[in-house]
Amino acid sequence: MLDTEIVCVIQARLGSSRLPAKVLLPLARLPTVVFASLRVKCDNIKLIAAVPDNSTNQILRDCLTRFKIPYFQGSEDKLLDRFSSGLKNYDRQKIIVRISADNFIADCDLIKKIVNEFVERKLNYLSASGPGSGLPRWGTGIEVFRKHTLDETVNNVKNNSERISLTNLMKKINGNNISLQFRDLNLMNNRITIDTFDDYIYANKILSNFDDPINASWVDILNKISKIPR
Repeated sequence: MLDTEIVCVIQARLGSSRLPAKVLLPLARLPTVVFASLRVKCDNIKLIAAVPDNSTNQILRDCLTRFKIPYFQGSEDKLLDRFSSGLKNYDRQKIIVRISADNFIADCDLIKKIVNEFVERKLNYLSASGPGSGLPRWGTGIEVFRKHTLDETVNNVKNNSERISLTNLMKKINGNNISLQFRDLNLMNNRITIDTFDDYIYANKILSNFDDPINASWVDILNKISKIPR
């Protein structure tokens, strides 16, 4: 079982081309980035947001400050650089979890299950979803790696295009390892991210079924999604 603190970094920005400023749209009566953040705050998980350092994202930083969510800043376009600079002071063995502000399913329980598998399999990189995982491909984008894996990825960058993605090069070096513990769920084709306005409407439709959506189990939310059509 997980007995050490992990760092969970929630990635957020306002510059989404398909649904601009989606991380500030209200989800269960809270800004989406805040809702997603509160779902993963618990013992042994230190939450911090990774946001762009430009003036365009000042309103996002103000929102995080208002809700007392810590954050670090960095390049908007070069995500690898944003994470590398923001996490530079952590120990090499620190476990890092990356989630996205538009993926609202993750909670403490799901993250700890993924991290425990990561540790038990002695991996350098693990993704919760992908072909064969059983979890939805869109909406459960939890990725786990250690700080030294991030450092090694940065050291292997050969051109600026490799700095745009956080984990493309990381997966190339360490293997695109997918979680194996949820294969029987068979929910891979379900879409539960917030990337379009239709996604956003559907997310609120799902969460309206819960009296306390912040603390609703990821299992219960997935059960609702499997029963309620878009």
